[in-house]
Amino acid sequence: MIKRSSLFLLVLVLGALAAGYAYYRQHATRAETLTSFAELDARLSHLNQRTAAEASATVGRIRTNVCYNMNQARDVAVLATSEQIQARTQAVRDTIGSIRKRLLASTDNQAGAPLRHLDKSGAVTEYLQPEAGTGPVGRLSQQLTDYWKFIKKFAPGIPNLTAPIPETPGSRNPDPDKWFGQYYFNDAPVAVALANLSHLEAQVSRFERDALAHQAEKVGFSVIRFTKIGAMAMPESNTVPPGAVYRAKLFMTTSASTCELPRLISANGKAVPVDPFRFGLVELPVSTQRPGDPDTLRARWQGALVIENNGRDTTLRLTVPYLIVKKSAL
Repeated sequence: MIKRSSLFLLVLVLGALAAGYAYYRQHATRAETLTSFAELDARLSHLNQRTAAEASATVGRIRTNVCYNMNQARDVAVLATSEQIQARTQAVRDTIGSIRKRLLASTDNQAGAPLRHLDKSGAVTEYLQPEAGTGPVGRLSQQLTDYWKFIKKFAPGIPNLTAPIPETPGSRNPDPDKWFGQYYFNDAPVAVALANLSHLEAQVSRFERDALAHQAEKVGFSVIRFTKIGAMAMPESNTVPPGAVYRAKLFMTTSASTCELPRLISANGKAVPVDPFRFGLVELPVSTQRPGDPDTLRARWQGALVIENNGRDTTLRLTVPYLIVKKSAL
């Protein structure tokens, strides 16, 4: 009897230990899975930041090529489309970023800090309202649908991120208005919800990249670029009489062709008017000579052109000599 009781107790203890170990394993596996989602979110967030910067660089290159191609109407239209693609994509990024910020705050997390409370889901559901088809998730779903209708014109074949995934035969089709929220966010722990947001942003960034690549192909790179840039002055005459006005054109020169245009042209520290051909129109009053002054005086003026070069202002300077000669000596 005692042996049977001891054996029964041993079975109970072993059963309890097995159940406890199974629970521990299940809990540990869940924790490991959520940690993996948090790591995935961090990697995707970093990738999304880099992709957004690359998109800005692509639009910048398109803008430069349009300028190199002398701002032809067709190329200007391509640039306008590219800027619209970037703006519409950024609007989606902003919406996702706003939802992300609220999710972090509602789950006692901070932006830029390691993610804690990975398994919190109540606050996620309360804020996102994924089953209602409205709220933040509903608005994001509608924005993504509108974005897809816009972007597919420039990148054919891209999928609609809010369209329900086909169900298996015989199963009940989901409500299209609620599917998006239920699929991505219903009962999702914060780590999963954040990773899904980052994944959606990554998809949108991919659509943007493909659309901008098509636009960039339209403007091409078949133009000759400037390699050396300088300043030059072209005076009406190198000699002027006292009391007259010295006139010259101040402009930029290059070794081939350039898109850079002077942002400011000045003579002796004062800005001068610029004609449609980007020539600075220099006019300098010449003082009258006093009795006893020599027939010829040497003079000079300082010219400067300010251009933007690789994102920074660069000033090109030159010194232009001229002669002041009495009319009697001419």
